[in-house]
Amino acid sequence: MFGERLKYLRINDGLTQEELGKKLGVTKMVVSNWELNKGTPNYDMLKKIADIFGVSIDYLLDYNKDFDINNSIDFKNRTIKKVIEMLKDKNITEKDLEQAVKIIDVLKENKKK
Repeated sequence: MFGERLKYLRINDGLTQEELGKKLGVTKMVVSNWELNKGTPNYDMLKKIADIFGVSIDYLLDYNKDFDINNSIDFKNRTIKKVIEMLKDKNITEKDLEQAVKIIDVLKENKKK
């Protein structure tokens, strides 16, 4: 499960295995092995990974079954920042995007009802 979560987070952040490896001080091969569940990083490395992606170590190791990455405040904030960077040339402000996220949240809540 750790490997799948790591890969999901890495891809969602638009990082290659090599880029993530550089941030962590390991090789692309080490990241690849983790994603293939051919090993698990030590505690200090898990902490670094969790910090980079704004998640808990419990989430990385699948200990917190109730944690929803899509509702994580850190995850939402990072996603908003990434989208803002992509849309800068389109004259969309951060405030516009924050309002759009609120609308999406309301729509999601209404869909649950």
